[in-house]
Amino acid sequence: MYKLYSMQRSGNSYKVRLALALLNAPYRAIEIDILRGESRTPDFLAMNPSGQVPLLEVAEGRYLAESNAILWYVAGGTPLAPESWSRTSARHISGWRWSGVAATCRPTRWKTGWSAAMPRCR
Repeated sequence: MYKLYSMQRSGNSYKVRLALALLNAPYRAIEIDILRGESRTPDFLAMNPSGQVPLLEVAEGRYLAESNAILWYVAGGTPLAPESWSRTSARHISGWRWSGVAATCRPTRWKTGWSAAMPRCR
């Protein structure tokens, strides 16, 4: 079973939780409050030196950081990311996400405190 270190209000953590749920993949969620410095503790930094969430423990002592890398790891070869789907297209979509959508949504989400469970900007 995976262990997912994430923060409820994090959009990147949300997309990993969503993928795991859609895949019915068993995982244990561990809440990390980055605003209280929980991702900067020596124990967390030993798992992920960048001190960011999400972080997925894929095996005992083996960790994968960065939401898009986690998504490819858990979804590769499934209906969410079939092997026939071009990785170039996936990278294009991933790059598009960062080009404007995230920049528009992130300040609003953090300023107003609306839940990452909401799948779209307001």
